[in-house]
Amino acid sequence: MRRLIAILVLLAAPLPATTAALTGASQRLTNPLQLNGQPLSCPDPDVFRVEGLHEYVAACTSNYGEDNPGGKRSAAFPMYVSKDLQHWQFRSFIFPPGRAPGLTLDHHAPPGYDGHYWSPEIHRIAGRWVVYFAAGIHPDKFARLNRTILPGTFGLFVAWTDQLFGGHWHSRLLHYTGQLNHVPHNPKELQGGVIDPSVARDPVTGTLYIAYAKQRNQIFVGQLSTDGLTMQSHVHLAFGANYPWECDPRGVSVGNGCTVEGPVLYADRQHGVLDMFFNSASTWRASYKVGVAVSADPMKTWVTYPKPILQSGHGLFGPGIGAQPVVGPTGSTYMFFHVQLHPSHVSQSRYLAAGSLRYVNGHQVLIRDPATSPTAGASAPDPSARPVPVPQVDGGVVERGVVVGP
Repeated sequence: MRRLIAILVLLAAPLPATTAALTGASQRLTNPLQLNGQPLSCPDPDVFRVEGLHEYVAACTSNYGEDNPGGKRSAAFPMYVSKDLQHWQFRSFIFPPGRAPGLTLDHHAPPGYDGHYWSPEIHRIAGRWVVYFAAGIHPDKFARLNRTILPGTFGLFVAWTDQLFGGHWHSRLLHYTGQLNHVPHNPKELQGGVIDPSVARDPVTGTLYIAYAKQRNQIFVGQLSTDGLTMQSHVHLAFGANYPWECDPRGVSVGNGCTVEGPVLYADRQHGVLDMFFNSASTWRASYKVGVAVSADPMKTWVTYPKPILQSGHGLFGPGIGAQPVVGPTGSTYMFFHVQLHPSHVSQSRYLAAGSLRYVNGHQVLIRDPATSPTAGASAPDPSARPVPVPQVDGGVVERGVVVGP
């Protein structure tokens, strides 16, 4: 995933995130952030604030026995807590050992397909906790629904509970590749799984949207029910990989180096738009970068800022966005992501890091409001478009020390 963060004790109140003013005392964070004095392994991090507990929570991708603290197999999505955003402690799992969600591949699955749980994003919706995530669909369990799917294919799941820590999560399959291909005018989802769900409310209409990636070069957007537990039947292809920086130079020659994935939705109330952060190029080859797109009409038109807003720097490689912007203890606004200390194809070698989020004069895109938007698919500026600033993270590169505040 992902929320602005006061957390949303929303019943029907808007999900996350506004463009927060940068106020209060300055605060310094040092990357990577720490767990017991060591870098905190947290791939695809979701970070948010729990207002009533006066603490922050980080939830992380987990591959059974690989990313989990203590190597606990058959548990998914470790959660860590912090009061200062720098120092973290393990709290619990979303899915403790033996409580894998239905229809997902568990630790008894065929070798090579077991226990992949990716990109959790937790929200407070309609008075309960809701988590969106991607996981491998178990082909045998899926066959019981009279459907077939290739082993290892990822789908989108949703789970909900009344108690964030230690609660029993009810879960269901939210969406799988091609599920809505039969709906007229829908773009077709072909080969590849669907991953990296992110959810936010439109700051103008209050509509609940979900963005997700179709592995690994397309971002789709859909609408959710008011309780956030089902997808409506129409989806929109927001964008694909269109810029050279979205491609890993070492992969282009074999035709598979261009990537857009990891969308993170963020409601910019000040400008009445949705921002969508996303990851491009290769997480394993240290060419991962963060980009951003903007929309005032999410089921019709997205405009991508033509440059990355965050890339490797200062010996920290391959930043991968996962969380919606967070307001810290001093009122400063942060973006959280994972980084590597050196290029690696080891999942748990991706560590939690932070950067300061600002809207900077001169960094903007032209967008159309719904009343003036042309037909779906058009994206070129026209006289009716208005300039909207896009967020920037630090100086565009990962910093070792992050100071935010006046």
